[in-house]
Amino acid sequence: MATVQVPAHWVGQNYLPPICARHGGSATTRVRRKFYTRPPGWTYVLILISVLIFAIVTLSMRKTVSTALPACGQCTHDRRQFVALAISGWVAVLAIWVVAGTFASSAIFLLGLVAILAALVFTFAGDYFRVAGTVNEDLVWVTLKRVDATFAGAINNAVRPPPAVAAAAATPYQASQPSQQYQPSQNILPGQ
Repeated sequence: MATVQVPAHWVGQNYLPPICARHGGSATTRVRRKFYTRPPGWTYVLILISVLIFAIVTLSMRKTVSTALPACGQCTHDRRQFVALAISGWVAVLAIWVVAGTFASSAIFLLGLVAILAALVFTFAGDYFRVAGTVNEDLVWVTLKRVDATFAGAINNAVRPPPAVAAAAATPYQASQPSQQYQPSQNILPGQ
């Protein structure tokens, strides 16, 4: 997996190559995505006061770039598999809670708490297969992470194209030999 910087206006206008950003193959569809700026470092102090205040401040300060990333059939399959696993995890949590309530078992109740924590972590952090990205503060670049090297190469070639022709090596100046010094001619008429 690679990381690539893309001009934000390219991302915002969907000016991206028709290559799957995640797998590098031919893109068959586009997936709507939003990328955000990171919250300033000082806002994390607000968590000590209140998580709600932190959320309100960071949401009001962040800048967004919306796009439609090129994707392939494998991306759709990965997304469906993730959703199925997340739903299965929550169904298992519900089943554990029903069993804990039925048998009034504190051990099963603790297992249910651990299962809820695991389901929450998987639901919100389990989509590692998606392309991640952040927007820099001045909205010039979007840094895309977990992209395929083919996609990154296409972006880099478009942003910084390779030189078309290599310049020929320059030959250094060589002073003429003393025996070959210029001798002015007295005859300045052409043909003589």
